[in-house]
Amino acid sequence: MMHYISYTPSRPEHYSRPYALPGDSIIPQPVFHILEVPVELEGKALPEDSSAAHALSNHQVKVDEELWNLSFGGAAADSAWTEDSRALYVNYFTRGAKKLTLAAVDAESGELVVLAADSSKTNVIGNNWTGSKSFYVSRDGNTVIWWSERDGWAHLYRLDVAGNEVEQITSGPWTVGTLLHVDEATGQLFFTGRGREPGHNIYYAHLYRMNWDGSGLTLLTPELRPGITSSTSIRGSKLLPLRWCGGPGTGG
Repeated sequence: MMHYISYTPSRPEHYSRPYALPGDSIIPQPVFHILEVPVELEGKALPEDSSAAHALSNHQVKVDEELWNLSFGGAAADSAWTEDSRALYVNYFTRGAKKLTLAAVDAESGELVVLAADSSKTNVIGNNWTGSKSFYVSRDGNTVIWWSERDGWAHLYRLDVAGNEVEQITSGPWTVGTLLHVDEATGQLFFTGRGREPGHNIYYAHLYRMNWDGSGLTLLTPELRPGITSSTSIRGSKLLPLRWCGGPGTGG
């Protein structure tokens, strides 16, 4: 058993839950479900123990790997719905962070299809620690933009839906930070990068634009100043709001 003490109320409260140890024959496993909530209940808070009872449908996601060995974040940086809500894209690690996977989940059946994956004998680093996704999937579902360190540097890759590498979009001895926006109409990517500009602080982030066929890399923020700290990508908009860090000696 794993024991906890809550100090939130005026008096401490003791909690416990099963915790698997080496040699145990019964191992609790988390399960991943997709619930369809009735329209009249959308946006309303439901008790945790009753939300599933109100669902119109409840599908357990079928993951090939053992669930106890996976880490699902469930945050905006880890997952994204398609525009028609028929599929959910999920980004998850194995324990020990030795494998990072992007998969598409059918919302009606719970079937899961792997779109991309990186693995290592030591550990794999994803880009979701920045609060942004490590991936982008095109509207037609046929193209995946994947952030990866598979060549030793953090760069962007274009993959097909089978996970095959179509081409490496960015390359060189510098790092891509956050994939901010993808304009499918023009085939352009907007992202931050560090360490590419001579004489610039390697910890400062700059904004770049590039075609997703790997051509036309353009520096959009050449200023010698602290870099971009955040951005909001608005699908269908020509505007890309940015936030800059203005204090000297601080990174973006």
